[in-house]
Amino acid sequence: MARPRKKENRDLPLRWRVKHGAYYYRVPLGEERFWDHKQDFRLGSTYDEAMLIFNRRLDNMSESLDFSNDQLMEKPELLSMSRPMENYALYFLFRGKELVYVGRSSSVFARLESHEGTKIYDRYAILPCRTEEEMQILEKRYIAKLKPIYNIYHINN
Repeated sequence: MARPRKKENRDLPLRWRVKHGAYYYRVPLGEERFWDHKQDFRLGSTYDEAMLIFNRRLDNMSESLDFSNDQLMEKPELLSMSRPMENYALYFLFRGKELVYVGRSSSVFARLESHEGTKIYDRYAILPCRTEEEMQILEKRYIAKLKPIYNIYHINN
């Protein structure tokens, strides 16, 4: 069981903490390359500065992982996973060669089952994500870039 967060860190985003009068982000294993190869990345001395730097880093991270609808179609390792996933992932629903929906879930196969009958698709692709933050940012980017027909909120962005 995880130990409770310190009082001064309880209202901060996950993996953030206050240390030495500044805000720090505890970098997940494997993501150090996006955070100057550090395990604890100093975000800034004020909350606003820290949030600005954090969002810029996440944007840079998602841009480096970006790929197009055509590239998605060519990535066989993303298609039809047969074992349950317990981690964060994006999923892409296709009708023929057309991308019709982008979604995110921490339980992808249960979420895919919930779409049966509400969305018409004949196959799917899954893109595993390392963190919830990465999953959220990538979902927004793919919806904005690829504009799937079932993601109606891309019209407002």
